[in-house]
Amino acid sequence: MIKLNQHLITYLGSCALSALVLFPGLAKAQVQVSPLVIEEEAERGQARGIINVTNRSNKAFRARVYATPFTYDENGFEALESSSNDLTPYLQFSPRELVVEPGVTRRIRMIYRFPPSMEKGEYRAVIFTENLEHSQNNRGGVSMGIVPRVGVTVYVRHGDRTYASKS
Repeated sequence: MIKLNQHLITYLGSCALSALVLFPGLAKAQVQVSPLVIEEEAERGQARGIINVTNRSNKAFRARVYATPFTYDENGFEALESSSNDLTPYLQFSPRELVVEPGVTRRIRMIYRFPPSMEKGEYRAVIFTENLEHSQNNRGGVSMGIVPRVGVTVYVRHGDRTYASKS
């Protein structure tokens, strides 16, 4: 019975995703985040970056910004609780919550600071911008809640370029 419910949920989720692809009017991209990938080289243990968040809708957009370590495996992208490549302890960014008025672009400023004793290597995190206003779609008696979030992957190399990258 539980396995049947899991298959049903997977099937309904696939149908919902297919509907969004086939009928893009159901979920319009209201926010543009750029760049989607940031690669930096730390100099003297420090690097900086900027993420631009543009509101393309006709109403204000309120979002939470947070970071988490990640990896890629045979199943694709995977958010992690911790990782030997985790950039988040060395990452500071501001603002952590923002309101973007219609037609306006806001910047999220980031700084990465590594202690002198830090092991050389590549460190990474994904910075998510998550809409705080959940979208509800009720069609044909089926209610579907969507929490849109856009992730920017950040890679920072600490040390010279000749080190062997950590996996």
